[in-house]
Amino acid sequence: MNNQKQIHSVPVGSVSAHPLQEKIYDPPTDEEFERIKKDVQENGLRQPIEITSERVLIDGHTRLSVAKSLGKTHINAFIIDLDDDQLNERFIKGNLNRRQLGPVEKARVVQELVKNRRNLNGKTGSHGLDQESRETLNQYLGGNYSQRTIDRLLQLARLPIQIRNAVSCNLLPMTKALRFESLSSEEQTKILSRISNNEDPKQVFNEFFGPTQKAKKSRDVVELFQLTLEGLSQKMQLFVESREIIRQRINDDVTKKVANDFHQLVYDMAQKNSSDSIEHRSQLRVALRPSQTP
Repeated sequence: MNNQKQIHSVPVGSVSAHPLQEKIYDPPTDEEFERIKKDVQENGLRQPIEITSERVLIDGHTRLSVAKSLGKTHINAFIIDLDDDQLNERFIKGNLNRRQLGPVEKARVVQELVKNRRNLNGKTGSHGLDQESRETLNQYLGGNYSQRTIDRLLQLARLPIQIRNAVSCNLLPMTKALRFESLSSEEQTKILSRISNNEDPKQVFNEFFGPTQKAKKSRDVVELFQLTLEGLSQKMQLFVESREIIRQRINDDVTKKVANDFHQLVYDMAQKNSSDSIEHRSQLRVALRPSQTP
């Protein structure tokens, strides 16, 4: 087996896409394509594509498409000879290094890598990964993926295309999509039919599952906050009313005290005024006698 890279100028029309390309990866966005196209126009093709001796493309699908769109007849390529399993793994790894993967693409990558690793190790079953293979998988994906995470991505890869498309377009959270398999066949059929008829996937799922526990908790917190505000508002109103009552009570008490002091003063003056008749003084004493306040 010869793994040494050699650069060749090959006709662009002679290169065929890798069979896993469309199965795993989504095409680049228009913005990504135009950015690469502009770079090739200004700087040329700085990195050759990778192909097999049979002209199967391993790495450089977008660069090849750009070359075709620019009217190029030939393109520089590294020719690499690998067996099928090694070829598939190199294809996946080469594309991973140049892409920001969404959850569905990542799920398809995991699915193919797990399948490929099982083939390399001669193992079968959904958990046929040894520690070395799992570490290699984590390295390819650029993170620390536990067995649970790998299982969840494999589960996502198994879901119907309508569900996966909804996740890819950010119309449905991955966590909610994974609950699809817990439904009966009849319920699954209803969901797929409604999503195929352009109904909102998230709303459709909510009708079957209801709000998540997190959503319920958030709603409960909001309701509790609203009740707290209402309670504070009622207490504030009660405080204002109580303060007004107290203020009026204080004013009443002050008024009574001033009136009593005035009555006492007049009463004392009446007693001391000797020019008044005894009868007049007696009537005045009765009229101006201080009231008995509680």
